[in-house]
Amino acid sequence: MKILKSYGLIFIMIHCCVSAGYSQNTLFIDIKGVMRWKETREDVRLFGVNYTLPFAHSFRMHDRLGVDHKQAIEDDVYHMARLGFDAFRVHVFDCEVSDTLGNLMENEHLDLLDYLIFELKKRKIKCLLTPIAYWGNGYPEPNEKTPGFLTKYGKANCLVDVDAIKAQENYLFQFMNHLNPYTGKTYKDDPDIIGFEINNEPHNPEGINATRNVVNTLAKAIRKSGCKKPLFYNMSIGSPHFAEAFLSAEIQGGTFHWYPTRLVHGRELGGNYLPHVDKYNLPFSNEMEKKGMAKLIYEFDTPDIGRSYMYPAMARSFREAGFQWVTQFAYDPMHMAFANTEYQTHFLNLAYTPRKAISMKIASEVFHKIPLKKSFGRYPENIKFENALVDFEKDLSVYNSEEKFFYSNHNSIQPVKPEKLNQIAGYGNSTIIQYEGSGAYFLDKIQEGIWRLEIMPDALWVRDPFEKASLKKKVAVVKWNQWSMKINLPDLGDSFDILPLNQGNNYSTEAKWGELMIKPGTYLLQRKNINFQVQPNLKIQNLHLDEFVAPQGNADKVYLVHNAHKEIIVGKDLTLLAKVVGPSKIDRVELVIPTGWNKTEKYEMQLGSAYTYSVCIPGNRITGDSFNYYMLVTTQNRNTTFPSEVQGSPEDWDFVSKDIYASSIVFEESPILLFDASSQHNNIVWPDQWGGNKFEVKLLPGKFSSDKLLSVSADGIDQKPHDLTFKVFIGDIVKERHSSLRKMDKIVIRAASGEKETQIWQLALLLKNGSAFGKTIETNRDLEDFEIHFDALLKVPHVLLPRPYPEFQYYWFESPDSKFSAEDVDAIQISVGPGIPEKDYSQKQHIIIDKIWFN
Repeated sequence: MKILKSYGLIFIMIHCCVSAGYSQNTLFIDIKGVMRWKETREDVRLFGVNYTLPFAHSFRMHDRLGVDHKQAIEDDVYHMARLGFDAFRVHVFDCEVSDTLGNLMENEHLDLLDYLIFELKKRKIKCLLTPIAYWGNGYPEPNEKTPGFLTKYGKANCLVDVDAIKAQENYLFQFMNHLNPYTGKTYKDDPDIIGFEINNEPHNPEGINATRNVVNTLAKAIRKSGCKKPLFYNMSIGSPHFAEAFLSAEIQGGTFHWYPTRLVHGRELGGNYLPHVDKYNLPFSNEMEKKGMAKLIYEFDTPDIGRSYMYPAMARSFREAGFQWVTQFAYDPMHMAFANTEYQTHFLNLAYTPRKAISMKIASEVFHKIPLKKSFGRYPENIKFENALVDFEKDLSVYNSEEKFFYSNHNSIQPVKPEKLNQIAGYGNSTIIQYEGSGAYFLDKIQEGIWRLEIMPDALWVRDPFEKASLKKKVAVVKWNQWSMKINLPDLGDSFDILPLNQGNNYSTEAKWGELMIKPGTYLLQRKNINFQVQPNLKIQNLHLDEFVAPQGNADKVYLVHNAHKEIIVGKDLTLLAKVVGPSKIDRVELVIPTGWNKTEKYEMQLGSAYTYSVCIPGNRITGDSFNYYMLVTTQNRNTTFPSEVQGSPEDWDFVSKDIYASSIVFEESPILLFDASSQHNNIVWPDQWGGNKFEVKLLPGKFSSDKLLSVSADGIDQKPHDLTFKVFIGDIVKERHSSLRKMDKIVIRAASGEKETQIWQLALLLKNGSAFGKTIETNRDLEDFEIHFDALLKVPHVLLPRPYPEFQYYWFESPDSKFSAEDVDAIQISVGPGIPEKDYSQKQHIIIDKIWFN
């Protein structure tokens, strides 16, 4: 072993993992488990994405769509570089590139992986390869019959069957020695492949010795190939049960994941999830450091959340926990992102999710800037960190340093030093850029008075992208439009020229008082009286100046997105919004109120910001018990009526539509219905049934045929933490009725104990800042109304639901000190466990809930 002194630390470089003598390694791992670059001795900080186009569903979809796979790879890798990513990870679908004996098959999947690595190398993006995925190639489709060893043995047997293990040894040996024809290097010798994660989410054999032996066997097969790179093993699955095996195995680090909202809810989740990413819990972190093992995040995401405030907070928590490699799962290939079919619970693409993409760019910046293990305190104090901030209520993340200003949504934040800025990336309006479009944009300074501007086309979500996946529907559309932009940069001044850069773009103009009209593309912004010649192959941030990648417009019909209010106030003016987009010009959008047989009352909606139409209905029209209406879109003398999306107008004699927008009309002082089992049972977030206390959920008949009662029962709560909690998001309801809240002073629950004589349980209200206020009540067999006055609510623990992956993350979030405010209520939390004596944990638990309301 060789000992080096650097920065006052002693680094031990072990021959089987890291050594200055091995040209294939660009990094080493010190005695504390910190990965460091060999050349500079600085700690490694790499942030990026997973991406699976060479394999499985993504590969097949590009075939079906008639898209060239290699061109698609070039397009997507450009966007990865554009977002500042420098890390890529993929679990290779071994089932598609191996046979049953573990022989590596030279086929189109392997060729595309080689080409992908080649393209990533050109953009200076490092790779972590996971040779074995242990997954079939179907999802979300049925698995195909593939030739690999996985197909023969199945995931459960791959690490216990002797022949299966031999096949994997053979496969790993050949995989390491595979020569990439595009780079001219084998995987084991490619300096831009920083290491290998042996396998993906394995089903480890029972027993510490058995697991250690199989890990060492696979690692030995890789070492036999001559590979000297660090080897990592997935420690998320089964941890901390297998921790002893991992810590004593012949590996150099562990990989972990983080899905704080679990997976596949089939709908977008509402509510504030910053408490869920307050801190990453790694139970054996200290033991890994003592063993000199590095920590990597192989996958992370915010499943089923479409907003843009979460990623930077996760990056902050990763650094605090000591992670140096982080890759999101998974970046959606641009050409199929309109349908989000690859992994419906994930959705990330620069063209189709611009705000989330900018948030990921901010997260990358944060991850690269925060020192390892640095803490910024606990939520909500840690919403500001290392030049960044996150804001749940504004759906906003921002990075604001002297040289960089990035933001994921509209904001009025002042840049630290506008005169020193050299990078801007954003969405919407800011103090520096005002832009009417709904795509992302980037400004990069080339030299004094010379900037590169890149404008993406507009993106609109036209339905919930987290619903059941199907290529037969669009969840998002792209539209190319010309919009007004105002740039307020001291370096450019009020007057500058705009020259096209990308191929096929002939649009040029000039700015007056900083204002210009612009359409998607890349442009050179040139201050007056400055001469600048674009040199061939001139690059900035691994990007050629004239590059531009974006999908063509695909709004093939009229789309209208609008959600009716659940309740509105009688006699009070009502403002309604709708987003409308179509293949051609929208001539008119109207709100239509049916008033009789083929009779209507119309209100024309006004176009405000891009694609957003609004109308104010006067209070004297809000009468009766329900406000019912249609929305009518006129384009080229063609009428389309929503919500049913039927051709024609409600005024037509033969108009037929079963659906109509409807809002209940209530008095200002009417109770605010927060939860009704009849209509909201599908909105409940439940704990996972895979572990913990088992429970049963039923809908029971109520007093009337239209009524339903929610029944939740468990044979006991013996499993730690002796708690059964579920919640429902109600933030939108509270926001709708905010003007009524000053008249409310209590929460009322209509509930019963079902099969039990009595049942103790806790009702709590979760606030936007993560605080939880609740009270324990005792219900009886008969349905009764239980009143809890707001001033009787006490601070209680906040249970983190959905339960995260990995399952060793925190169960409770310690509520911050604050005062209860009904206006800030975000969710209802119902818990069976608090107040129940320990001797009764094994008894049956049962609650029945009808309705919950403010009064």
